[in-house]
Amino acid sequence: MLVADADVQSKPRVTLRERLGRVLERDDAKVLYLASARTSVSFNTPCESVTLLLDRRPPALADDGDPAEIELVLDDEQAARFLAGRLNVPLALLAGEVTWGGPVRRYLVVDAVLRSLLREGAS
Repeated sequence: MLVADADVQSKPRVTLRERLGRVLERDDAKVLYLASARTSVSFNTPCESVTLLLDRRPPALADDGDPAEIELVLDDEQAARFLAGRLNVPLALLAGEVTWGGPVRRYLVVDAVLRSLLREGAS
């Protein structure tokens, strides 16, 4: 089991949609690089589901309920760590801690970049 950082748990709750939206608004070449995944991925938590469209430049958030090619299911702790840029999705997938559907390898190409963007924005 991956353990959450204490600072992640103590910060006020921000929704996936808000946090990912702020990342996508940044004027950063790394944001444009996310489109190299050429896919869409839905991040599903017990409270929220957000689809990230990584098949366009610039990447964008889908409307609520839009389907995605890839689905990642996170529990609340994993979602908090993901938003802070502290969830290593590839390792969590290998450990069986995050469930998934679809061609997840396409997303994994850009996971480290998205993680760094989330981590930079969390500080």
